[in-house]
Amino acid sequence: MNVMSLLEVRLRTTEPIVLPRAVAPVLHGAIHRLLEGFDPEYGQQIHGRQLKPLSMSPPQLCQAPDRELGGASLIPGTVLAARIGVLEASLLGILLAELLAHRQTSVPLSLDGRGAVVEDVRLIGGPITYHGFARLARPVSELGLQFVTPTIVRRKREDKPITRGPDPRPLFGGYLRRWRAFAPPGLTLTVTEELIAINIALIAGQCAPRAVDLGKFRQHGFTGLAWYRIDGDDRFRAEIATLAAYSAYCGTGARTAYGMGQTIVHGLAPPPGDDPTALAGRASGPC
Repeated sequence: MNVMSLLEVRLRTTEPIVLPRAVAPVLHGAIHRLLEGFDPEYGQQIHGRQLKPLSMSPPQLCQAPDRELGGASLIPGTVLAARIGVLEASLLGILLAELLAHRQTSVPLSLDGRGAVVEDVRLIGGPITYHGFARLARPVSELGLQFVTPTIVRRKREDKPITRGPDPRPLFGGYLRRWRAFAPPGLTLTVTEELIAINIALIAGQCAPRAVDLGKFRQHGFTGLAWYRIDGDDRFRAEIATLAAYSAYCGTGARTAYGMGQTIVHGLAPPPGDDPTALAGRASGPC
């Protein structure tokens, strides 16, 4: 049975590191090499998927999480933290086993060719089955999505900057495609992109263009907060709440494995007695 989860990973540098301007690919590369160390074929298979079963935040300094790390010089003993959203049970088991083994043995991971040991690994959301996750949702009339790191949502007018928020159809349609890719075959939502276009409206928001350096090129996206009104019957509004909550695990838009599209969900009250981390994924940043 497939599950989703959120991990927080803390790394402690063992030698001086001068980070490149493109920070997010450093963590992406470290996790990719970790998976290839477990099984080269499996690592390549995960890397080659169009829809990858994980999302990652950019690494942050625990002592100063708002500090821009691109080009920063880090001394030995600096603690970095990042979140990893995992959308498949098999990947979760492998990642946890490999990260915990590195923590126990103090064998360093390679961050752009420099060493960093795994100081801590912990679950901050889930693990929870897709069936259990879907059962937690309640119908919602409005919700907000906060795009914390630069986000790309494909649309028809690529030349027009997003200033209020992304259109509902490509936004929620992206969550729906990921859900269909990773949820068990028997767990089918009735939501369609056509129903999204009819029943969801962008009602408020403030977003601004923001670019991120990914090494070989700069990717242009946006950050900000957007609010949406949800119409339709109770089942549709509950399923949209499920997809919105899923964004805390899968991220929003393109290149979510490179730190883009990290998302915080607003307006989803968990049902009484249920763990809020299961529904909203505690979408605040690491540390």
